[in-house]
Amino acid sequence: MLSDLVFELAAIGISVTVITGRYSYEDPSVTFSAKKSIDGVAIIRVNTTNFGRANLFGRSLDYLTFYISAFFCAVKHTSSRTLLVAKTDPPLLSVPMYVASRIKGGRFVTWLQDLFPEVAAELGVPIGSGLVGRTIKLIRNWSLRNADKNIAIGRRMKSLLIENAVEANRIVEIHNWADETQIVPINKNQNELSQQWGFITDTFVVGYSGNLGRAHDIETLLGAAKILNDHDRVKFLFIGGGKLRSELDEKASAFNLNNIVCKPYQPRNLLPKSLAVPDIHWISLQPDLEGTIVPSKFYGAAAAGRPIFFIGDVKGEIARLISEFDCGETFALGESQRLADTIIEYAGNEQRLKQSSKNARNMIEDKFSRQAAFTKWQQAIDDVMHRIEES
Repeated sequence: MLSDLVFELAAIGISVTVITGRYSYEDPSVTFSAKKSIDGVAIIRVNTTNFGRANLFGRSLDYLTFYISAFFCAVKHTSSRTLLVAKTDPPLLSVPMYVASRIKGGRFVTWLQDLFPEVAAELGVPIGSGLVGRTIKLIRNWSLRNADKNIAIGRRMKSLLIENAVEANRIVEIHNWADETQIVPINKNQNELSQQWGFITDTFVVGYSGNLGRAHDIETLLGAAKILNDHDRVKFLFIGGGKLRSELDEKASAFNLNNIVCKPYQPRNLLPKSLAVPDIHWISLQPDLEGTIVPSKFYGAAAAGRPIFFIGDVKGEIARLISEFDCGETFALGESQRLADTIIEYAGNEQRLKQSSKNARNMIEDKFSRQAAFTKWQQAIDDVMHRIEES
């Protein structure tokens, strides 16, 4: 999302600098250069500790050192003509970045991909609840209420921000997106990646692409895989990583499931092909996390012209979109039998599969195209920058 946006802004003549860390998300042993320019975007990578994501204490130290380094870097590169945009990884980045922007008299926008500490509290992380959690939330809300704009990636998230006393006129709803010019429907029989991964023409593939973390559910899917384990035609494909990836592997082995195929993260240039391998995509979100997270993988699957099976809150953000645009099905947690039955139904009903696929692609083109998101971003930026000119 960030790469798409900054390169688009640079292409239309806006000066963009990205402040980030030096270590790879996937492999902490990889260190990137401190400074680089890519397609007109200046990238500054600040120094931090490098304990990685294996444990909470080490990760917290990595976050703390990033806050400090990024704060001083932001102060150095911010002026009264600067718009500073803070994302939400690491958590609470809006707090030091808001202070940095105000020290230099600049403008400030948050881009909320998730809401912390709410996510931590729902996942049972101690820091997200109790007195500590309430204190963190107060500080977070202070930065959001004072931001010039807060970009919320869904309707439910916007409602939660208003519940936290953030003024509605300081919130702009801009959904995430997929590059529909690059990710397009591909007939899987003409997709060499399907053949390389051993899926024959008649195989019906139920796929997942991306991070599989604590916010997601695998039990419902595993239940369906157990039910369909003897069904020769259906295969379950997992592409990516995440905290639940190892658990998925372990349980698939324990249940003697021979219908699950796992692949690592794919290079971005292969994304159009990898997203087109499945006949349908499944995504999930723990119901208690509705409004705090919106799975962005939904947009990529839809751009590829594939129906989406969502496992989670049947009245949630993704469930609403699936129902509104008739581009898939929604299942409550634990509905493994219904999920298995619906997979077989779609596998045997080519017309229904094609119509849901077409509806998914039309939804992206009509409502959630990359250009539509960029236009909304430009409007938000122009609005904030106009205030700078007035002042």
